[in-house]
Amino acid sequence: MKIGIVIQARMGSSRLPGKVLMDIGGQPLLSYIHSRLNHLNERYSLIVATTVNNKDDILADFCFGHKIKFWRGPELDVLSRFFQLSTLEDFDIIVRLNADCPFLDAEFVQNKIEIFLEKMPEIDYASTILKETYPLGIHVEIMTMAALTRAYNQCDNPELREHVTPFIYQNPSLFKLFGFQSAQNNSNLRLTIDYPEDAAFVTEVLRLLREKQMDETVDNIVNLLKNSNNLIAYNQHIKKPQKIEKTFYKAD
Repeated sequence: MKIGIVIQARMGSSRLPGKVLMDIGGQPLLSYIHSRLNHLNERYSLIVATTVNNKDDILADFCFGHKIKFWRGPELDVLSRFFQLSTLEDFDIIVRLNADCPFLDAEFVQNKIEIFLEKMPEIDYASTILKETYPLGIHVEIMTMAALTRAYNQCDNPELREHVTPFIYQNPSLFKLFGFQSAQNNSNLRLTIDYPEDAAFVTEVLRLLREKQMDETVDNIVNLLKNSNNLIAYNQHIKKPQKIEKTFYKAD
């Protein structure tokens, strides 16, 4: 069984253009994320999925120069981008990650893959977002190639195709769904990069972790935040973006 871990990335973010290559803790954001996940390459295929837009030439050049495997596909039809890449790579399972989520770590992603594999074939799709208990930015989606193929063939809504997976989780009659949930609800915490305040926040979190000689794991980061009101003040005032409706979902 071939599992692909796909990091979705582009330079043309509407809120913070170029964020995937901005400096975070002394290195470009994409490089930092890739390094945190890189040892998963021993078991899986780790690849960046970017676009054919000219704006992303610099991103492709960066990946090539840093020996990061990448593939380029449609910019707005991201569902097609994932389907084409997964077909080319002959993936059986696809793990979707975003390049604006710096604090995902290999152990966390590995754990979610193991849960998914244990529950197959009873599930087609699993995610941290169906029932939100993890911080915003601790976002992992896993799906079978069969589920991705069905979505690719049947979804005709451009907005849903841009967001890749809503067609899957909006159709529980077609797909078997499972929600990854944390023992504690930390969904009020913000660990993603959409605005300059987020970048400053992430940089400060990394500085403190390194100063305290703490491993940069999801658990350590959450604990650090819970014990520091000053850190939370950086970016927790930013409202979460409206998401594609998920109210149909019943948590497991």
